[in-house]
Amino acid sequence: MDIEQEYDYDEELLNGNGLREGEHVYSEDEELCYRHSYSNGVLIKSADYRVSIDGIKPLEGSYKDGLPYEGYFVSFIDQEIPLVDFLKNGEIYFQYGVASIFDLDSEEYTDGNYNFIKTSYKNGKPWNGIKQEMVDLESGAHLFYTEHFKDGLVSHVELLLLAVHYGEMILLEFLPDGYKLFKEGESNNEEIEIDENGDFDNGSIEVKFFDAEKNSGSISFFLGETITDFYKFFVQDISVEPISSLGQILYFPKENGYQYKQRYERTDKTDMDYYNTGLMMNIFRSLEQQLIPVLSREGRNDYSVFFDLNNPQKFISVLFLNEKGAPRLGFKIENDTLPTTYKYCYYQDFKALASGVGLGSEALEPLVIFKNNN
Repeated sequence: MDIEQEYDYDEELLNGNGLREGEHVYSEDEELCYRHSYSNGVLIKSADYRVSIDGIKPLEGSYKDGLPYEGYFVSFIDQEIPLVDFLKNGEIYFQYGVASIFDLDSEEYTDGNYNFIKTSYKNGKPWNGIKQEMVDLESGAHLFYTEHFKDGLVSHVELLLLAVHYGEMILLEFLPDGYKLFKEGESNNEEIEIDENGDFDNGSIEVKFFDAEKNSGSISFFLGETITDFYKFFVQDISVEPISSLGQILYFPKENGYQYKQRYERTDKTDMDYYNTGLMMNIFRSLEQQLIPVLSREGRNDYSVFFDLNNPQKFISVLFLNEKGAPRLGFKIENDTLPTTYKYCYYQDFKALASGVGLGSEALEPLVIFKNNN
């Protein structure tokens, strides 16, 4: 829980040292929201009247050394979505999260009587139930996600994309060897209708990994049971030679060096306007330009990478290969002899037209920005 919350009060009561002392209350519209007790600036007790759990109101908690220790503790995600933690001896035992944020304004849940899902915790981690969080995207939209846990592992995630006058739910389901993304209410075995404008909004995306390290795999775009777009990928340090196959190599910075993602064995049957695709195909297209997200079933994943194009995994350069794996167009980046130095070669129509050696990252990257003039 957020243990560093800032609280407002109807009136500040300070002792001779200028620190909060005694009982502090906060009200809105003449309704008591919460009551806190302080001793020499340290919060020792709380009573919250905004939320009810199993008919209990107010929800009371005690603090130790200014930190939540025993009882119920109320916080709010994005100042609107209630979250309640229940602690014993400083350890979280349960957390209560709303079943649906669409119900928050329902008259049925007035007076803080929300429809909560109770989540059990084990060793400080969610065990059975849900975990919720709100993330701000660079686009100005918000991503509210709910991870569903069973026996300590995430089974699926609800990804709710929120913008002004707009909301859309994407579901992420974990598979034995990867994961799948699809719109709420859609699945691979349903008949999918495509409108006359070529809207691929109702498709699904499936990521499969071929190895335990998750350095190789495939990604597919489905319409119903039909794969309309597919490719395999291979991620390695630039010291490793790429696969000899027709495809594309994208270079990404990493700590103390560079890595690449090779896309090969591409099949594209979409035959559509690249820019008129809908949300699901836009996610698929954005994944082409970044490293395929590796997600953990233990949670704490960065799901914003599916919706934010301006993420840290953006590639710096590209190289196109022919069927034999020979460079056809673009930049090939390799390690040079000295540590953290690199060399590059620029190809066009299989001809090496420019090169550089002994370059550090700051000198290399402006030279290898790819511009496809062909």
